[in-house]
Amino acid sequence: MAIKMFNSLNTLSQDTSMIMMPPWVNLWLLLAMSTSFGLHFVILNVPLLGYILQYVYLVMFPSDVIGSISLISFTEQITR
Repeated sequence: MAIKMFNSLNTLSQDTSMIMMPPWVNLWLLLAMSTSFGLHFVILNVPLLGYILQYVYLVMFPSDVIGSISLISFTEQITR
């Protein structure tokens, strides 16, 4: 999720540099990103919401695999 959010910041300045078009040019995008990150944080840290949504934390092995796949995908996007 975070990679998609940061990728949306990257598409703001596809034609020009980030210096010419900083992220705060599109305040709606920043608001949407803040709301999304905030909701994820609240859902993961409020026990009542965890009970209602019935999520479980991943054990260490699957979370390592997911993290490594995300890192590989992220580094491929940077090197393009």
